[in-house]
Amino acid sequence: MDSFLADFDDRLPWKKTSGALKATEILRGSDGTGLTVVLAEASSEPSKVDLQGLWRMRAGRSADPVLVLTTYPSEDGERVAALGPDGSSVPVSGLEEVQAMSSRPAAEMRPR
Repeated sequence: MDSFLADFDDRLPWKKTSGALKATEILRGSDGTGLTVVLAEASSEPSKVDLQGLWRMRAGRSADPVLVLTTYPSEDGERVAALGPDGSSVPVSGLEEVQAMSSRPAAEMRPR
């Protein structure tokens, strides 16, 4: 997951919890995306409610689109659940889908 987050060089600690999710840091993106990424961890696949909780905590303080990425273990190895750029999004768990979400221009991500 780190390879497609390489452009996010502005990293800040952010220790928040939502249900079973524990946020660890925030990454602020380039001017091209304007995207804020919240990195979190969970011990199992996170619920949409927990993902939305973290999203709301961060989005309420940011004019930029917010993407929550949560790693969790599975039988197939580590997986990633993502929610964003708006709180009503449906969570996805495929890495290719997550990469596509994080590379969209900011204008496409902002809720209308």
